[in-house]
Amino acid sequence: MIQHVINLGKGTQGLLAGALGGIPADKLCDQSKGQKNHPLWVAGHLTLARAGLAKELGVPVQVPPNWMALFNSGTSPTSDASTYPSLGEVMAVYNEACTKIADALPKVSPEKFAGPHGDEALRPFFATLGDLVVGISVMHDALHIGQITVWRQMMGFPRLMG
Repeated sequence: MIQHVINLGKGTQGLLAGALGGIPADKLCDQSKGQKNHPLWVAGHLTLARAGLAKELGVPVQVPPNWMALFNSGTSPTSDASTYPSLGEVMAVYNEACTKIADALPKVSPEKFAGPHGDEALRPFFATLGDLVVGISVMHDALHIGQITVWRQMMGFPRLMG
């Protein structure tokens, strides 16, 4: 079962890369069509979520301290690109977190997966560590990648699928 979770996590990692593909750097923060969560904010937000999950699994990832104020839940994305790190910087941390998570998952015991995780704010949504792993790696990423696909359509970029 763990390998399925790893595979799905890698799948959403690939979906994010695909969703961001072909978007010029000067458009990554474009909110001109009313889409609040622009692609760079989404990528940074997903990076924080994956870094938090890596920490829960005991394999922390270094995230610059100012990224919490830029990408955390409840922050307000801005179209001012100078506020943000580059997409390359964000994706390097995201990919590092994904790799660390995939490497750590096979080492986690079933008992630990069935137990609580350390983020009290997320427990109403994801009660156990196992729920958190699947919820962040698959559901949360997919939800936000969907925002990028809608943004792409609104901005006139090619659709990713069908």
